[in-house]
Order: sequence, then structure tokens, then C-alpha cells
Amino acid sequence: MIKDLKIEKQVISTFIGNDDLLLENINDISVDMFYDLNNKEVIKAMLEIKDKGYKVDFDTLESQLKNDKIDLFNYDSPLNIYNISKYLSMLKECQFKRELLVISNRIVNDANNKTSDVFEISQNLNNDIIKLSDILINKDSDDNIELIRKAIKEIEFAKNNKGLTGCPTGFTEVDRLTGGWQKGHLIILAARPAMGKTSLAITEALNSSIDFEKNILFFSLEMSGVELMKRQIALITDIELKNLSNEEKIDFNTLNEKIKPIIDSGFKLIDNCYTLYQIKAQSRKENAIRKLDAIYIDYLQLIKHRVDKGRSKENEVSEISRELKLLAKELDTPIICLSQLSRAVESRGGAKLPQLSDLRDSGSIEQDADIVRFIYRPEYYGISEDENGESTAGKAIIYFAKNRHGATKHITLGFNAELTKFIELEDLKEPKPFTQILPNVDF
Repeated sequence: MIKDLKIEKQVISTFIGNDDLLLENINDISVDMFYDLNNKEVIKAMLEIKDKGYKVDFDTLESQLKNDKIDLFNYDSPLNIYNISKYLSMLKECQFKRELLVISNRIVNDANNKTSDVFEISQNLNNDIIKLSDILINKDSDDNIELIRKAIKEIEFAKNNKGLTGCPTGFTEVDRLTGGWQKGHLIILAARPAMGKTSLAITEALNSSIDFEKNILFFSLEMSGVELMKRQIALITDIELKNLSNEEKIDFNTLNEKIKPIIDSGFKLIDNCYTLYQIKAQSRKENAIRKLDAIYIDYLQLIKHRVDKGRSKENEVSEISRELKLLAKELDTPIICLSQLSRAVESRGGAKLPQLSDLRDSGSIEQDADIVRFIYRPEYYGISEDENGESTAGKAIIYFAKNRHGATKHITLGFNAELTKFIELEDLKEPKPFTQILPNVDF
């Protein structure tokens, strides 16, 4: 087995009694870097002592160690402290090669096993690559000066771009509230069927890719790529879906001219990824080719994940939402995931306003998400006027029920039912927003 026990012993010897040096390199040390079991126990004890806030020396180590057979006075060969990073790198390389051998053996066994699942093998390979990469990555955190510099840079960027620091949606009030979808955020867009969540997602994605030249990846798990592309054509051309198949009502020269912006944009549609693994793998692949500005997924409850016996749908969805949040942070891009609401909305009296508890198979969705927003169209429920007598026709409310980095509020958009299209409120003939139908609801 690949190891260097001499260096392991020397590294530990160097850190014992040199607390400042250990603290300086602590983010670059892991127990698995050490092969010898005694060395593993000693370095683990050292990290535990530092985690408690104490100084690492022979006395604290002796009290922390559970193995009486380890003689700490054998660690008496310290290295030159200026070369410590070099020796830590050597231990990492040994760890990398040991892990590579384990993975290689498993791959050979899986390949020779006729009953092994190729998709599971593929997923394991992807996880192995990440694990191997993590071994060699320097885990040093930014110091305060660097963090302040980055924060100031973002503030300056926001000032110069009218508050936009993330991927814009093209809806003025939404972008004003959020600053655009921020890197690493998980944004949930939830609604009951027929509220238009797919249409709102497509509209935002097209606005971002066409008007702001952003790279957008859109996963469609519910509709085929052709169906969704027809939706996009209808939205950008203002032709009703039912008329797209009516040759007499379509001028194809005009149609081709209007859809050219979609072809030239950074929008990419994927309709053949159904499992969480496929979505993650495809996202990583696309992000490597071109830095993604946002990822849309339609929708959460359709994502397939590993099914264990006795495992509830809620547990599965909760795990998926956590994995999506981690993927957003890994790729440093926002993920906007659509979600169904439970039937509790329909059975509720009054205005039938959505609540966080209505998230279907909710589990940890609301905890993992940075933003949770709902689509609510009063006229869908037969509410034609608000309490002030204002018409609700052609209006939709986007509730920001959770906003980890901003205010929770509602924003009113226009909605064209014939085109299933969301528009800015001022584009309606009667642009007065209605608010009185919204009681003080605690989200």
C-alpha cells in the first residue's frame, strides 16, 4: 500500500507543541491523509483538541487519546516548519493514490459483475471523481481582508448595474427585490396545476438568455422538448398554442424571423434527464463547456432518485432538495426548481392563498431553499374583484413567502390566459395593482 510512515510521524512531531503552525494549516489536514492507525488516532485527537479551543501539547493529547498503547514521546522528529506545506502535499498524494487503488479495484469488480447496474456504476464514478479532486484541493478560506474586498466589489457592481448582481429575470419588480437570481442559491417556484409555473419559468429563462445574453440550462421532466419549444415559440411570437398548427393563420417568414433570437441565445433545453444523477452530471458537463448563469428544473416531484425499501416520498424529495442546494453551491450558479403544491390549497376557504406548509412532500424544501415563491391568480378561483372593487382580470401575484436575503412580499404581474404569458403589470390596460384581497398572512 502507498504510504510514507516516516513523513507521517515527522508531520505530527512538528505540530505537537507548535500550536500556531497547526492552526495555520488546519484546513489543509485530514485524518485520511495518514495511513498508520496510531498516527490517525493522534492527528484526530489533535484536531478534536483544536475544535474545543484548547492548545495542542503532550498533556492535552495524552488526556484526549483513548489508546493507552500510543507513546507520544516517539513523536520526536520535527521538520523544518518552512517546509511543512511540502510534506502535507506529499501525504495528500499518498492518500490520493491509495483512494485511486480502491476505486480502481471496485470498478474492475463492477465491470465483471453481470448484475451490476450501469447507471449506479456511472453515478459512483462521478462521485469518485469529485472525491479525488477534493483530496488535492487547497481548502484555505479567504481571510477578512479578502472577504471585504469581494463584498465591496459586489456592492460596486450592484451600484453600477442598478442593483442587479445576479441573473436577471426581465421582470422589473422581481429583479429589484432579488437583485437577480444569486449564485449558489436554490429558488423554489411553486403553484397548483394550471397556475402557469412552467410558463413563468420559460419566460424568465428566455428573458435572461435573449435580453441579457445569459447562459441558461432548462430541464423539462414533464413536457417533451418539442412541446416546450412550441410554448417558447408561442410566448415570443404572441401566437396562441392552438393556432401554431393552423397553417392559414401563420406567416412562416415572420415566424422564422421572430424565433431567431431563441436560436441565437444561450438557452439550452434538456428533456431526457429524469434522475437526480443525470441532472447533476449534465449540469456539470454544461457548466464546464460554458459558465451557466442559471439552471431551471421543471419540476421537483418528477425527479427520480434512489428508492430504498421503507423510504417515504417525503424523505426522497427532501434528499433531492438538499442535493440541488449543494449542486448550486458547487457550480456557483442559481438553481430555480419548480414544485407542486398540495391539494390543501383547494380545500382552504377564502382567497385560497398558498402557504409554505402547502409545498407537496415538503420535508426540508423550505429549509434548503433561499427563496420560495408562489403563483396565485385570484380569477382562477372565481374572485373577480378585490375588496376595493378593482378587477383581478389578467393579474397574477407572485408571493415571495421566503426570502433568506431580502424582504418577503408579493409582486403583481400581468397574465395573458390565451397565451399563458406573464408580462409586466404596466403592459395591462388597467395597470393598477390589487392588494386588498391579500390579508396579513404569516408565511
